[in-house]
Amino acid sequence: MSIAPVAFFAYNRPWHTQKSLESLLSNDLSSLTELFIFSDAPNNIETQEAVFQVRKYFTAVKGFKNINIIEREKNFGLANSIKDKKLQRKYVLSGNDKIDMLIAQRQGKIDS
Repeated sequence: MSIAPVAFFAYNRPWHTQKSLESLLSNDLSSLTELFIFSDAPNNIETQEAVFQVRKYFTAVKGFKNINIIEREKNFGLANSIKDKKLQRKYVLSGNDKIDMLIAQRQGKIDS
């Protein structure tokens, strides 16, 4: 069975990020799943600390087959990050024909 990799997009919501990844980890196939985390850079001084906390949390995440953390040096914004086909081909779609995307949203919701 081929397990699709998961692309997870995060920015500056540590609590939402943690809850979203905990939910993903609760899936039976998480230990067979390759996870790609895309972390956008802060877009202003007010978001620096929250982005730092999100990125710090990523280093403690365990339980996936492989975890790839891509920390962007500039802020692309969510829409541009998702549309970035070059980024997807480079990191996620190499050797895969599909991808599952998860996005930490406000109010604890997860959209896929």
